[in-house]
Amino acid sequence: MMDEAIQKLPPEQRVMAEQMMRQQLQKINGTAATTTIPARNNDLLAKVPKLATAEQYNSFLEKLKQQATSKIDAEKINAVKQLIEKYKKNKTGLNNIPVTLFMQGQTEAAIYAAIICAQLNDNIQLSQSNLAFILHQTGYPQYALPLLEYQVTQKPDAVLYNNAGQCYFTLGDTAKAMRYFTAALRLNDNIAEAHCGTALLLIAQKKDAEATVHIQKAFRDGYSSLLEDAVTDHNIKLSADKMIKPVEEYFKPVDFAPLPPVRDRESLIKKYEKAEQLESILARWQAMSDATAGSFKTGNAAWEQNKVTGIVSRPFKRKAWFMSRLLTLDLQHYIQDNVMALQRVGKKIEQEYSKMEKGIDAEYKTGSFNSLYDQCKMKEKYLDGYLNATFVSAKEAENILHLKLINNINQQLHWFNFLLEPDEFKHQYFGLGTYVLSSQLSLSRTQRMYPLPINIVTACNEVLNHPPNPDDIEGVEGKCSYSFKIPAVIGSIKFTCDGWEVEGGEGIVINFIKKNNKKNDWTIAFGPGVEEHIGPQSAGIKAQFYISCNDDGPTDMGFRGEIKSELNVIAKQYEAGYAGQIGISGISAVVMDGSGNDATPIFKYDPKK
Repeated sequence: MMDEAIQKLPPEQRVMAEQMMRQQLQKINGTAATTTIPARNNDLLAKVPKLATAEQYNSFLEKLKQQATSKIDAEKINAVKQLIEKYKKNKTGLNNIPVTLFMQGQTEAAIYAAIICAQLNDNIQLSQSNLAFILHQTGYPQYALPLLEYQVTQKPDAVLYNNAGQCYFTLGDTAKAMRYFTAALRLNDNIAEAHCGTALLLIAQKKDAEATVHIQKAFRDGYSSLLEDAVTDHNIKLSADKMIKPVEEYFKPVDFAPLPPVRDRESLIKKYEKAEQLESILARWQAMSDATAGSFKTGNAAWEQNKVTGIVSRPFKRKAWFMSRLLTLDLQHYIQDNVMALQRVGKKIEQEYSKMEKGIDAEYKTGSFNSLYDQCKMKEKYLDGYLNATFVSAKEAENILHLKLINNINQQLHWFNFLLEPDEFKHQYFGLGTYVLSSQLSLSRTQRMYPLPINIVTACNEVLNHPPNPDDIEGVEGKCSYSFKIPAVIGSIKFTCDGWEVEGGEGIVINFIKKNNKKNDWTIAFGPGVEEHIGPQSAGIKAQFYISCNDDGPTDMGFRGEIKSELNVIAKQYEAGYAGQIGISGISAVVMDGSGNDATPIFKYDPKK
């Protein structure tokens, strides 16, 4: 069929088509590397006239018209004349005729119409450019060149320079092609076709590094399957970042940013709770991805075939497929290039985590703690050290991956729009959205929160936020830097830095007088109790009614009790046991751990608060 079609072409067109056919066959047979640039066509290049004046230009147009008339049947000529007569007073409509015919595949009619339009609109550059473009695209670059070269002498224009360069490229005159492409890009660096032609010429000269700059700009603004093939054949590495333009943000970086690293326990609690919320959101996205998997299967066979072969029929879809593959590879290479930095961050955080664990373990083995509060203060010290030491590293991991990942996936979804049906696109959207959320959650946990950090704040946050104050607990003996108890036959006298106490009785124990220096009050208590003494050691239990007063009158009353053992050594008293009270002032309980340090509050209720 191709051979039959070629035989029906005019001689000059037939030569060009046969040459293109040979190049395609050579490419299929694996010999295309040396035939990317068309061979120099000296015969046609020699026929290119130089038009220096308007008279010569118009005379050339008339010759083209006569030649076209002789090769086109009268029916087509009449149809074109009728269209031109209809729109001859409408310059825009007139310019659209040859372009419309060309896009409909009526090449002969398009050529004839373009010549007539150029003659009628002799002062409109677009009409002249359309004629040159159509002549080139229909296989007559040698006729397009005189028109273009004359026009650039009248008004230098980037598009005209590019079109002239494309004609010389087709005819194999690489030197002039490069000269015109350079002139075009000097005036406008955003002409994809000029970058494409320049890149192909540089690749042919084995200047891949120079070509890469132009390849990336060519694909940024356009597409060429010939250039894509050249990139593949020469294994040229491209940077996707230099080939993309801003697109719709399906996932805004600010909305899917990782939870930032923290430096204190309050922020850690909030971050942990938000991370759990992210897990719920991720689960919902995964469910939506799974739910749309069935609809995706409809076009999956074709999709898989495209993935394997890369065959996509329409040019814009071919660019979409090319960009999609490039973006996927670009993200893979980016992660590979940064894997060492990510590993370094992970190692730093694991080292600091281990340091925190070992430090806390050592404290428990070598030290003793007077209270739960003291234990929590110790743990907080190591936790704060860990959080501060890992803050910068965790932030570094976020900076390495977050923006790159989001931008890459937004670009992929942009191009998937041109490749997939709506249902198929929906599945890809939810699938990539799941990947985004998964990455967001993973980066949020770079600074490890589980199990030790969150366990510390869960156990200690309330304790640390409400440090014990011995003054808040009335009627229960505290300890201070010294305490001294003198036992008698049926009683004792006890001195502490807080005050002094006289205790007596057997069966019914009376704390006859108890003076608290700090609060300047007195307490009288009595009730059942028993106490045994063996040398410096004693043990007892008592339950008493008490009343406290100061110079102004009663301040508190209620019930108190304790069970404890004591060891009195010179000027120090060691106690172990429990004490508590229920009174007007509130309810409280303490534990005495036997170390001789202050009693540790284990419960307190203050009705005033």
